[in-house]
Amino acid sequence: EVVKTRSEQYEAHLDFPVSKSVILTDFMNNHKELMNIHSMFDKVQNDKNLTITGISIEGFASPEGPLKFNEQLSQKRAEALKKYLSENEKVPANLYKVSFGGENWEGLVNALDTIDIEYKDEILDIIEYTSLEQGRESKLMKLRGGVPYRYMLKNIFPSLRVAICKVNYDIKNFDVDEAREVIKK
Repeated sequence: EVVKTRSEQYEAHLDFPVSKSVILTDFMNNHKELMNIHSMFDKVQNDKNLTITGISIEGFASPEGPLKFNEQLSQKRAEALKKYLSENEKVPANLYKVSFGGENWEGLVNALDTIDIEYKDEILDIIEYTSLEQGRESKLMKLRGGVPYRYMLKNIFPSLRVAICKVNYDIKNFDVDEAREVIKK
């Protein structure tokens, strides 16, 4: 095998103000997250045996608010990360693939699986068995007088406003003679 294909993924949990898609480097934990992304790019770009083959960026919004707005917002967040990376990393524009996930219901379910929250089973049942068209969000808002929804709004939803960056790269394999030369040095 001359070339191995590998993928390194770093989930950039960039914090966005509610209803905003601008990356603010000094907002919440964004500075640290962006530095981690930059370090990942440095690692890949500074190794002559690695070649970037593609960068996938996906944006998400938290579930509160109108669905159409959140779909557009998730796309704008993905585009904001692409713009940021295009301006700060030396990667050809044709290697970027941008997509959007809309409302981050999967992220909400994953977050709920990791915490103890009152009425968790009822919340998960609504998410699983009530479609968006049937009023999933309004059912969650009404559940138990809105107590679980207000908790999620404050403590979980901010972490669902994310952009994910995945860097794909190839690793050049050494042949036996090259490996011997490296070992000799």
